[in-house]
Amino acid sequence: MAVEQLTIRLVRSEDILDIYSMVCDLENCKFDRAVFKSIYQKNIASDNNVYLIAIVDSIAIGFLSCHGQHLLHHEGMVYEIHEMYVDPSYRNNGIGELLMNGLKQQLKNKNIKSLEVTSNVNRELAHRFYLKQGFKQSHYKFTQSAP
Repeated sequence: MAVEQLTIRLVRSEDILDIYSMVCDLENCKFDRAVFKSIYQKNIASDNNVYLIAIVDSIAIGFLSCHGQHLLHHEGMVYEIHEMYVDPSYRNNGIGELLMNGLKQQLKNKNIKSLEVTSNVNRELAHRFYLKQGFKQSHYKFTQSAP
């Protein structure tokens, strides 16, 4: 695949079906479409979030979602990558790195304190990718189902 065929851009409302499909593949399940749509619309409308999509020849092949929030213990704005996906048939072609570069470009003028990512312990290839991108493994994340 030639890189010049690739476009990285901010998602639009009409990208919802592509994003839905990629999130379902990422999490290996089907989500309720109505709930997904509601959350998607709210998230892409927020000035504190960045959602990017990678497109080759009019086909969505990847995306990245990143949410920002003001945190007391950072004394400022922190962004965290929540989802990142590249279609398996397009992996190892630098798409993830291009999505990361697009994100960094979007965050460039936002005066952020840090960029963070959490990744499932089973996603070892993703861990290596994030380390290669300059992230450091500095925290543990603990989760609990809603009471």
